[in-house]
Amino acid sequence: RYAILIEADLSNTNLSGANLRNVDFTGANFTGADLTNTDLAGTIFTNANLEGANLANTDLSNKDLTGTIFIESILKGANLAGAIMTNTDLTRANLSDVDLSKTDLTLAIIESNVIINLVIKNPNYSNWPGINETKDLYVSRYDLNENVQYIATKNGFLFESKNDQVRLVLDLSSESHSSAPFAENPAGGLLGVASKNNLVYVAYSTLDPITKINSLVVDEYSKNFTQVKNIIQIDKFANANHFGGDLMFDQKGQLYLATGDGTINDNFSDDEGSQGNFLAVQDLNDYRGKILRLDTSDLKLNPEIIAYGIRSPWGVSIDLEDRMFVPDCGNASVEKVFLLNDLYSGTPINLGWPIFEGSKRMVEHPLTLDDVLAPIFETTVRPGCMTGGFYFKEIESYVFSDFFGTIRLLKQKANGDWYLLHEEVQKDPIWGMNLDKKTNKIFLSPDSRELEILIN
Repeated sequence: RYAILIEADLSNTNLSGANLRNVDFTGANFTGADLTNTDLAGTIFTNANLEGANLANTDLSNKDLTGTIFIESILKGANLAGAIMTNTDLTRANLSDVDLSKTDLTLAIIESNVIINLVIKNPNYSNWPGINETKDLYVSRYDLNENVQYIATKNGFLFESKNDQVRLVLDLSSESHSSAPFAENPAGGLLGVASKNNLVYVAYSTLDPITKINSLVVDEYSKNFTQVKNIIQIDKFANANHFGGDLMFDQKGQLYLATGDGTINDNFSDDEGSQGNFLAVQDLNDYRGKILRLDTSDLKLNPEIIAYGIRSPWGVSIDLEDRMFVPDCGNASVEKVFLLNDLYSGTPINLGWPIFEGSKRMVEHPLTLDDVLAPIFETTVRPGCMTGGFYFKEIESYVFSDFFGTIRLLKQKANGDWYLLHEEVQKDPIWGMNLDKKTNKIFLSPDSRELEILIN
């Protein structure tokens, strides 16, 4: 017996793992829906719209999919043996690991399809010069944009790679120049590094042993590390949590810092003594939960707030067109990626937290969805926690990861919208990733595995 949901609107619905056996979805709208790992035995999809839907590894064998729309959908690893796909539109669909040899594709539209394979190489097989020095350490960030490159580790070591030679240039555990000593645990450490014009900038956490206040500090070092200047110190990161700490330059040479909300497990309090403040990230007089453009001159001007309302940014990046991609680690509901197209609009952009997490309202507040920037991607698949990525111009896609090992690719449509091009789960955690501009190699922290993306 069939449940009948003919022409139902299930767009952008998370149906991952759901039991959809024997449901008649004729003509239904599944645009952008997540159908991974669903039980589709006996399900009818005739003339359904599955544009942009994620059907990775689903069993669609022997189904009548006549007239079904699969434009830009993910069919990676799906079983289509014996399926009838007459008049089906598979334009730009991801057909990785799909065998179509036993599928009826009469009059089907198959254009601009992609087959994507991700290969992750063990660091033991890499000849990258930074491997040996960091193999027993946890790499937190890479700065691989210039001829002289830097590798930062969570416990405060900064390594310089130049002419295939690697040396330790900074040990914050013994050389911190801030008013309080360097502190690594639990979520702190050496969190960001960026270099330009013979200057190196590092972001790290400190803990005052007397006041017990945790702070995020950015210092500027000369190229030989003999001179140091403080750029900014931001206090009150509760329980050494949600620091952020990403540093990056735009094409104009301006330096940016991403900061987290500084909360303890999102347990907000108005008591400043607990270092928490419910709406600190919505307060433009508070530098937590922000994207800041820093003044590195001797004038020490206040930073400019570019965006606010951010929970825990990790792996923020700027592409060659000065677009900033902001992956934000979610709480218990939504993982999301934001895109700031204009870093010089003059108006800070609100990303919504803690009122909204992505498109989901978290607390009652006058702020509406019309007041905040919508993410270009969000998912409710758990566990999650976005940990960074970058725009890879060679494949015209944004490549990003989450802490639990999922690697995703987003691609932009002609109308400016973004869609999920590929999603693949691997077992090892990922703290972040960076592209070596010289070699086009992609390295994954914390263990410097190499990611290779093969697109056919």
